[in-house]
Amino acid sequence: MKKADRRARRIAVLMAILTLSLMSHLFAQQGPVALQNDLGDLEIGDDWIYGDLEKGIALAKESGKPLFVLFR
Repeated sequence: MKKADRRARRIAVLMAILTLSLMSHLFAQQGPVALQNDLGDLEIGDDWIYGDLEKGIALAKESGKPLFVLFR
């Protein structure tokens, strides 16, 4: 393999990694309400804690009940 081909391949891989990392950062910027709308989670029960893991852990410790966590 020629030196120029290896350099082009490295640049392409780096560009792909950069693009993917930027895309994941943009999607992570959504707030919980936008995520709820995108996922169609519009009807959430009153006893659910949505988007606040620390509060859920504290409530589980206080009540002695297990915690079910769903990461999306």
